[in-house]
Amino acid sequence: MRAKRTLLIGMPLLVMLGAFALPPVAVTGGAAYAAEISPAPPAADSAANQSATPQASSAALPSGQDATPADDTPFAPKPGPLPLASPISQSAQCPAAPLPPHVQRLCAEAAAQLQALHAAAAQLPNRRDIRMGITEAEERTSLAAELYTPLIEGEHATAATGQSSGAQGVTVTLLARPDAAETLLRLLRNPDVLALRRLLLAHLAQSLASAPQIAGEYDAAETYSRTNLTPGSGGTWYVAKVTAPGQLEQHPPTPIMPDAQHEAARQRAQTRADNLAAEISACLTALEALRLLPEGWLTSAEALPRLENAAAALPRSAAAQLLLAEAQLQAGMPQRSINSSSAALELTPTLARGRYIRALAHWRLQQMALAEDDLSAALNTADETFLRTPDKVRMLRARGALRMLRNNAEGMCSDLTAACALGDCEGLAAARNQQFCTGQADGESPAQPSGKVTP
Repeated sequence: MRAKRTLLIGMPLLVMLGAFALPPVAVTGGAAYAAEISPAPPAADSAANQSATPQASSAALPSGQDATPADDTPFAPKPGPLPLASPISQSAQCPAAPLPPHVQRLCAEAAAQLQALHAAAAQLPNRRDIRMGITEAEERTSLAAELYTPLIEGEHATAATGQSSGAQGVTVTLLARPDAAETLLRLLRNPDVLALRRLLLAHLAQSLASAPQIAGEYDAAETYSRTNLTPGSGGTWYVAKVTAPGQLEQHPPTPIMPDAQHEAARQRAQTRADNLAAEISACLTALEALRLLPEGWLTSAEALPRLENAAAALPRSAAAQLLLAEAQLQAGMPQRSINSSSAALELTPTLARGRYIRALAHWRLQQMALAEDDLSAALNTADETFLRTPDKVRMLRARGALRMLRNNAEGMCSDLTAACALGDCEGLAAARNQQFCTGQADGESPAQPSGKVTP
């Protein structure tokens, strides 16, 4: 058993995972753990391994970043040209009025962005890969958001114009990304990006749909204030004329205070308008932060402060909570990442990416059993579309590496064999080079029987 443990731990973990198997947290969570409890290799062998396997050298990077981009895989063909209509411009105003100027500005920007994305989705090329991989209108809109860069133009509310209730127009111009062909190929292989963007766009559309009701309440409250609270009321005292000697003294009348019920309604309408602005701003921030990185992340650690504010403004958005979890994990906050991932899963239990990120966070905390449980749950709850993508390969190899660290040779071989059946046999080949997964019982190596060997 000790011999099997030594062989399992000695296997290069990054070869097991592959350059695209996990986001870079696996380097600091799994490979570092394996290095800590494994005997140090000889200096000559270490140098040979570093020159032979670029994956192993990436483990020494202080930032934990993979040296090889995620899409440099055997099944990533060179993409062909992708002709996109560019530029695409749409102008819009807030569909509801009156609202405070800052709310109208954000509302108009959101409306213009959605109109521009719908127009871009309608003009996407009629390619077979798009027709086969993107089947719903909402997915085409999400794809357009990934292939274009928005340019916002419009007047901004200032202190001088803040009292105006006139509609503010905003123009959004979509410019095709220069790497649109490569982006399309990566998106078709990573449907989580489009799924999260679709959730965020749906939340943005819901916020815009609630704008007319909020505007009606705001208008009613403001109209009552203008017509019923006249100058001199609401705490302003009436100043009486000077009383001549011998005449009765004139006392000022009691001030007319605003009606408490209507004042509460006015404050409630203002609060709802401010909350609408916060929701729209948070959706736009999360949409901007969502970007598929070469290492496999859907956002970066630099977006953490903005995503914290966005998640606080969107407590019912699973996509915002999941993006926050990824940023927290990259920033070295695995426990907070677990909390954010759990919040996302409570909102959307079928979100397989949430379990995947939470598994990585557990792995970072050396909670191997919890990490394996999350990966197993993600593989069991994923839908058929998810199973046809390299995400399943990524999770199978991750779980295989976890089982390797937990000395479960049979489970490791099962996962690596399943990954090989999906077209990725690198992990299985690495295991067989160590005399594992050769079809022999109990995963024992023929060269190393179950004798006791001191590591």
